[in-house]
Amino acid sequence: MKNIIAFLLFLLIATQCSYGSSYLDKQLKSSKHAKKYNSVKIHTQSITNNSTNKKTIKDPKLIKLSNVKEIDSSKYNAKLKQDEIGYEKQKKELTNKKDNLIKNKAEISDFYNLYRVVEKIIRANNLDYVNWRIVLYKETENFNAFTTAANLIGIYSALYDSLYGNDDAIAFVVSHELSHQILGHAQREVELSRKLRTWVPEGETGMLDTIYYKKLRDMEFEADSEAMTLLKRAGYSPEKALDAINFIEALPNYKKLNSSHPMPKDRRENILEISKYLNPQWVNEGKANIYSSDVLDCKVSADKVSFVIVGNNKKNAYEPETYEQRLLRYAYLSYLQKDNKQAAKYFEKLIEVEPKFEYYLYLSYAFENLYQEKNKSKLLEKAQLAAQEAVNLSNGNKYAKEQLEAINKLNL
Repeated sequence: MKNIIAFLLFLLIATQCSYGSSYLDKQLKSSKHAKKYNSVKIHTQSITNNSTNKKTIKDPKLIKLSNVKEIDSSKYNAKLKQDEIGYEKQKKELTNKKDNLIKNKAEISDFYNLYRVVEKIIRANNLDYVNWRIVLYKETENFNAFTTAANLIGIYSALYDSLYGNDDAIAFVVSHELSHQILGHAQREVELSRKLRTWVPEGETGMLDTIYYKKLRDMEFEADSEAMTLLKRAGYSPEKALDAINFIEALPNYKKLNSSHPMPKDRRENILEISKYLNPQWVNEGKANIYSSDVLDCKVSADKVSFVIVGNNKKNAYEPETYEQRLLRYAYLSYLQKDNKQAAKYFEKLIEVEPKFEYYLYLSYAFENLYQEKNKSKLLEKAQLAAQEAVNLSNGNKYAKEQLEAINKLNL
């Protein structure tokens, strides 16, 4: 230990000596760190699309990711205008009474702004199957949010104020916490802890902690992914929403095994990848849900700290995507974005679940495109086999027959 301390002191003295007497030299050397630790660069990161592939693709529109029709814009805007009358009523509930939310001491107007963001997410996604409790805690240091007790979403004012004016980023924070509830992460955490105590040998607490925290980080990635679905339906921008992660990434962070949250940089990469495959039809679904529903009532809680958004819509409650639905979305959108290798992978997985002719058809399209790119006969053979299966399952579908004929000509 003494040797280590002596070595560090030597480095410190050597560094000081190397600077000489010039403060200009010191700043020159320090400026080498500016690029790596530039927090401005982190805050201003954005989503970029570098795709330049203009090649047309075959798409007979046999796959639908949504059955909801687009709402007429004039009718939708009229509904929003009508809703403003309902919102004024809710605003009075939150802001007019002198004894409302007095224990919290956060700005009352901020509660109304937060209500509008959360209410929109809930309505757009049919999440009003339960009463949601929302609280904005006055806290100058803690840049954080949380969810607990089954239906409470808590946000600290340090986070809220830092994101103030960017409703998209605030919506992401809220959606992330809502997603933990939707996906049942609290129960999964309880069961995980119990199972690990059963599986891991006594005394191997280090191994238990490593597995436990790895699973918790996986749940955070899942919550971020589900949050992007909620955001898209509510019409918020994924790019602007990333400001929330940018703020966290700009804070001091260090990687450790026993952390419940992934590194912000890893969360950002997850969100960027997920954002490429969000269903564009979700916006129409969200508008349809808002159009067919009324403004959700809110009331101040008895604790005078939180407020409640009242829900009672159990018939049309939100359902997370199934494994098959997510696979189809990834497969089809990968194909539309000309990522044929990934599209082929996911269509093959879909066929394992349910061998539909349209899956074989699009698999053939993907392999054909890969053949055109790489000129490998094996890819053409796979395209031919998939097209043949599509014909066998389609009872004479013209698109399947046309594809098989096109592949056979290429194979001559």
